[in-house]
Amino acid sequence: MLGPTSLDVPRGVAYVRVQTAAEMLQAALSAFQTADAAICAAAVADYTPAAPADHKLKKANERLDCVELVETVDILAELSRQKGERCVIGFAAETDNVVEYAQRKLARKVVMPLSLTMSRAPIRALEPTLTRLDCEHNGTQELPVLTKPQLADTILDLLHNL
Repeated sequence: MLGPTSLDVPRGVAYVRVQTAAEMLQAALSAFQTADAAICAAAVADYTPAAPADHKLKKANERLDCVELVETVDILAELSRQKGERCVIGFAAETDNVVEYAQRKLARKVVMPLSLTMSRAPIRALEPTLTRLDCEHNGTQELPVLTKPQLADTILDLLHNL
């Protein structure tokens, strides 16, 4: 799934363009029906406007005192509920208490037996600092700082071994 972006899609990558978090949820659920695993790189949005405007709101014409928000359906959690024996991978991007918060996210969102969660800090880092990797079958593994390609290789190796 690919939300609004100006980045080019790598050659050979199959993707579905989406505009909203709801569209991404539907595309993810549809793709997951025939997938062996899901890698959820980041939350789309924690909240969505309760009543999105169908036009640009103009200061001169409309008064905006507040914006009511509703929780967005958590795609990672929804895929985890439907995974069966498949593997669902999620990331916890944190700035403090990284391991503790990643463990809580794993317990709250990802249903065992084949799951892992990774955490990184700081959020603005160009390269992720992977501090913990949890997987029931492989235990917990501490990893060094990895480049993004190294991190991708690590994830794919783990999936292959599962």
